[in-house]
Amino acid sequence: MIVRVLVVLIMVVPMLGGLNYVRNEPLDQDLKERRYATISDTDLEALQQAYEAQLGYAKSQVEDVPEGTGLVERYGASDVGGKAEGFAKFQQRNTAWRQQRGRAMEEQATLKEIQREKSIRKRGLHTQFGRILRRVTAL
Repeated sequence: MIVRVLVVLIMVVPMLGGLNYVRNEPLDQDLKERRYATISDTDLEALQQAYEAQLGYAKSQVEDVPEGTGLVERYGASDVGGKAEGFAKFQQRNTAWRQQRGRAMEEQATLKEIQREKSIRKRGLHTQFGRILRRVTAL
């Protein structure tokens, strides 16, 4: 009786592991395209610190949203040309602010990508054995 249970366990456990391996294949899909996979850990750390500093500076530059009312209202009600000029200045400032904000958001996305790569390495998923182990054991 014990021998039969052991035989069944020896047959069932690898089968379930194999089934789990196939079922968890989507877990590895996000590991295929990693832009920072070839960079060493020390270089990745330095890159992260540089991006954090650059992102802090970029965010400080876009903290204040440009206001257009002061540029337009300083002209008299009948000074249509002045109001148009004030609005044009506001549009230029606003466009420059939006471009700077866009660059800050791109830097933030890059920083998240670097942090994701560090997380992958910390969990050991950058090695083939780590990926296989996760796919077999993840429920």
